[in-house]
Amino acid sequence: MLQIVIIGEKETVTTFATLGVRGVIVNSADEMYKELLENAKKEDIGLILLSEAFSRKIRDKINNFRLKNPIPIILEVPSRLTKEKVYFDYKDIIKKSMGVKI
Repeated sequence: MLQIVIIGEKETVTTFATLGVRGVIVNSADEMYKELLENAKKEDIGLILLSEAFSRKIRDKINNFRLKNPIPIILEVPSRLTKEKVYFDYKDIIKKSMGVKI
């Protein structure tokens, strides 16, 4: 059975931990990306959740990673520290992965 992991700041990771999700606490966007790469190598990970507090700073890197690696699924989740809405254009990623240029 594939597992879920959340990578983010302490507050968001702790919230997901109460639901039984394995978590990795990071203190920067660079540290988040490093953990993303490490966790994506693990065969038992099927879904990686990224706290938007740091993921928004490395969104281009994340999108490029998604294009090259369909598994694990990577989703950004709202951070407990920010009130901004998270927007991710899945259609755009699918088009780019298929080679469609707009």
